[in-house]
Amino acid sequence: MPQTPLIFADTHTIITSAVSHALGYDPMFENIADPYGREMNYPRIWQCLFWLPINSDHLIFLAGTFILLFFVGIFLFLKTIDTQTALFLGAVTFSPSAIFGLQSGNNDLVVFFPDLHTWIIAAAPIFFYGIAGLILLISLYALCDKNTLSRPVAGIHISPFRVGACIYIGSFLLTSNWNYRMIFLIFTIPQLFEWLSIADIRLSRILQVTLACILFSCWSMFIQGIWGSYIFILDEIANWVVFSGLIYLFFASLPNWLFDALLYLIPIRR
Repeated sequence: MPQTPLIFADTHTIITSAVSHALGYDPMFENIADPYGREMNYPRIWQCLFWLPINSDHLIFLAGTFILLFFVGIFLFLKTIDTQTALFLGAVTFSPSAIFGLQSGNNDLVVFFPDLHTWIIAAAPIFFYGIAGLILLISLYALCDKNTLSRPVAGIHISPFRVGACIYIGSFLLTSNWNYRMIFLIFTIPQLFEWLSIADIRLSRILQVTLACILFSCWSMFIQGIWGSYIFILDEIANWVVFSGLIYLFFASLPNWLFDALLYLIPIRR
């Protein structure tokens, strides 16, 4: 039985799909060039790459492009951050979960290279994941008391935070929560630390727990290698905590006009 490539396995899927397409097949139904016959499971937008004459000889080049855009994209969305934020950001960027995405050459790495103000590339996943997460957001806030809700103020990294939060929440709800998806939390870290420096006690606790669980989840693959597979249970708990924290923070940091509109439309205990 053919072996899956040890590196850039996800890029390999795109390459084999391009070859199948060139042979006249629709790789989303018949990916005959794939050694396992697996169908292409990426949105059709990625088939734009099939316009290029790519084949197995271009595997390293294409995967390297994804990785380069990932690192360049991180610097594009960042503004001014302090040393503490930079160190934490580095710990997540070079965590096992992020390296897993780099090692597989996953196409999600490219999402880090849109201009966050134009929303050209990010708009599609945000819309898709946002609709899925909105149901749970509304349900959560139906249980909230407006008088006791602590709301963070908008900051200079609020747009990247919303991008990262939406993608993670949507992936979680769609049960597509592979470890390398944790790389999208990089978008949220600068704003979380900005809030942490000015938050009240209640909000500060939420931020501290959320950040701690982000770091643990990103390094859980490494920890499992030392302490065993039972760490998987703690990892799942941490993922749920991150999910809950981002749900609260995303909803609480909505613009005032939208937040007030939702409070008006949704029955809240007063």
